[in-house]
Amino acid sequence: MGRYDHDFNTYALTEDGTEVHASQVVSGRQGYLCGGCKQPMEAVHRHIPKDTSYFRHVAKDLAKGVLGCTFADETIRHRIAKEILQRLKSIKVPKVLKYAPKPLEGHPVQLRSEGFINAV
Repeated sequence: MGRYDHDFNTYALTEDGTEVHASQVVSGRQGYLCGGCKQPMEAVHRHIPKDTSYFRHVAKDLAKGVLGCTFADETIRHRIAKEILQRLKSIKVPKVLKYAPKPLEGHPVQLRSEGFINAV
């Protein structure tokens, strides 16, 4: 995670409640809202290569300090992942390897091969 991950989100809500990604909207204060606290957010489009667009809360009164919203993209990603898992009823898992402790050398031992875990 980057230095500012707790301050910025890549998703916000429009005034009608539609969830949007920062790369798909007009930059600036266009009526976007935080998915957690429902406070105004503004879209910021970065012009630096490999930098992503994001939303940030609109600071209304800097003298009062930092906004107390703890809502983050992780909340949205968690909900989306749950929806996908409920729909597909399976998940692909990678192989699991066990490595020798640091001072020892050796080849990793495969504990489990990759595959799918299906819900019953």
